[in-house]
Amino acid sequence: MSKGVLPIEPTHYQRLGLTEDCTPTELQIAWLRIEPTLPPPLSVAERRDLPTDRSDPHRAEDRRLARAVLGDPARRAVYDAWLVREREARQSWVSRLLRRG
Repeated sequence: MSKGVLPIEPTHYQRLGLTEDCTPTELQIAWLRIEPTLPPPLSVAERRDLPTDRSDPHRAEDRRLARAVLGDPARRAVYDAWLVREREARQSWVSRLLRRG
């Protein structure tokens, strides 16, 4: 993968164990199930100093971010549009590569 390209997996939906067509109610139920299992939120300084590997505190912050994005209808719409664009770009890249061979 080239530098500067964001990976799309796991998606915010996958981080919360949801399908991409989930309802706000399903999101809320999933979050109520997940939230008690998460460690306390990290401060800004603690988040900055997290190692780059996906440790438990890092995964917890990823889940909180997923909840923040998917819980806001405007942010979710932007995120969903971004997912579609990323998937289309990946498919077109693969199809171009296969046509060369």
